[in-house]
Amino acid sequence: MKRTISIRVLVVTIVLLTLGTSATACPSCYGAAQNNTMDAANTAVMTLLGITGFVLSGIAGFGLFMWKRVKKHRETISNNSFVDDNGHIHIDNKGTYEWNNS
Repeated sequence: MKRTISIRVLVVTIVLLTLGTSATACPSCYGAAQNNTMDAANTAVMTLLGITGFVLSGIAGFGLFMWKRVKKHRETISNNSFVDDNGHIHIDNKGTYEWNNS
Protein backbone atom coordinates (compact mmCIF):
# COMPACT_ATOMS: atom_id res chain seq x y z
CA MET A 1 0.00 0.00 0.00
CA LYS A 2 2.76 2.42 0.96
CA ARG A 3 4.75 1.60 -2.14
CA THR A 4 1.83 2.33 -4.49
CA ILE A 5 1.23 5.71 -2.84
CA SER A 6 4.88 6.72 -3.27
CA ILE A 7 4.83 5.58 -6.91
CA ARG A 8 1.66 7.61 -7.54
CA VAL A 9 3.20 10.68 -5.95
CA LEU A 10 6.32 10.24 -8.07
CA VAL A 11 4.28 9.87 -11.27
CA VAL A 12 2.14 12.92 -10.49
CA THR A 13 5.26 14.98 -9.71
CA ILE A 14 6.93 13.96 -12.99
CA VAL A 15 3.77 14.73 -14.97
CA LEU A 16 3.40 18.17 -13.36
CA LEU A 17 7.05 19.03 -13.97
CA THR A 18 7.07 17.95 -17.60
CA LEU A 19 3.66 19.27 -18.67
CA GLY A 20 3.78 22.58 -16.83
CA THR A 21 4.43 25.70 -18.87
CA SER A 22 7.55 27.65 -18.12
CA ALA A 23 7.12 30.92 -16.30
CA THR A 24 7.78 34.02 -18.32
CA ALA A 25 9.18 37.21 -16.90
CA CYS A 26 8.02 40.72 -17.60
CA PRO A 27 9.85 42.79 -20.21
CA SER A 28 11.67 44.71 -17.48
CA CYS A 29 13.19 41.48 -16.15
CA TYR A 30 14.28 40.46 -19.62
CA GLY A 31 16.26 43.67 -19.93
CA ALA A 32 14.01 45.88 -21.99
CA ALA A 33 15.11 49.39 -22.83
CA GLN A 34 15.23 51.92 -20.00
CA ASN A 35 11.82 53.26 -19.15
CA ASN A 36 10.05 54.75 -16.17
CA THR A 37 9.42 51.34 -14.62
CA MET A 38 13.10 50.42 -14.69
CA ASP A 39 14.08 53.80 -13.25
CA ALA A 40 11.56 53.40 -10.43
CA ALA A 41 12.77 49.86 -9.68
CA ASN A 42 16.39 51.01 -9.58
CA THR A 43 15.50 53.91 -7.28
CA ALA A 44 13.55 51.58 -4.98
CA VAL A 45 16.47 49.14 -4.73
CA MET A 46 18.95 51.90 -3.94
CA THR A 47 16.59 53.39 -1.34
CA LEU A 48 16.19 50.02 0.39
CA LEU A 49 19.96 49.50 0.36
CA GLY A 50 20.44 52.97 1.85
CA ILE A 51 17.92 52.36 4.63
CA THR A 52 19.46 48.98 5.42
CA GLY A 53 22.95 50.50 5.53
CA PHE A 54 21.74 53.29 7.81
CA VAL A 55 20.12 50.86 10.26
CA LEU A 56 23.17 48.56 10.31
CA SER A 57 25.44 51.56 10.86
CA GLY A 58 23.28 52.59 13.81
CA ILE A 59 23.55 49.12 15.32
CA ALA A 60 27.33 49.13 14.86
CA GLY A 61 27.57 52.62 16.37
CA PHE A 62 25.54 51.56 19.40
CA GLY A 63 27.80 48.51 19.84
CA LEU A 64 30.87 50.74 19.70
CA PHE A 65 29.31 53.14 22.21
CA MET A 66 28.55 50.29 24.63
CA TRP A 67 32.05 48.82 24.19
CA LYS A 68 33.67 52.16 25.08
CA ARG A 69 31.32 52.63 28.02
CA VAL A 70 32.11 49.18 29.45
CA LYS A 71 35.83 49.76 28.94
CA LYS A 72 35.62 53.06 30.87
CA HIS A 73 33.54 51.41 33.61
CA ARG A 74 36.06 48.57 33.98
CA GLU A 75 38.92 51.04 34.32
CA THR A 76 36.99 52.96 36.99
CA ILE A 77 36.29 49.80 38.97
CA SER A 78 39.89 48.65 38.58
CA ASN A 79 41.28 51.96 39.82
CA ASN A 80 38.89 52.15 42.80
CA SER A 81 39.07 48.58 44.09
CA PHE A 82 41.58 46.46 45.98
CA VAL A 83 41.82 43.09 47.72
CA ASP A 84 42.86 43.11 51.37
CA ASP A 85 44.85 40.45 53.25
CA ASN A 86 41.69 38.52 54.16
CA GLY A 87 40.69 38.07 50.51
CA HIS A 88 37.91 40.65 50.51
CA ILE A 89 37.40 43.06 47.62
CA HIS A 90 36.84 46.67 48.65
CA ILE A 91 35.25 49.06 46.15
CA ASP A 92 35.04 52.77 47.02
CA ASN A 93 34.29 51.93 50.66
CA LYS A 94 30.70 51.16 49.61
CA GLY A 95 30.77 47.52 50.56
CA THR A 96 32.78 44.37 50.84
CA TYR A 97 32.55 41.45 48.46
CA GLU A 98 33.87 37.96 49.16
CA TRP A 99 36.84 36.94 47.04
CA ASN A 100 37.28 33.24 46.38
CA ASN A 101 41.01 32.44 46.48
CA SER A 102 40.68 28.70 45.84
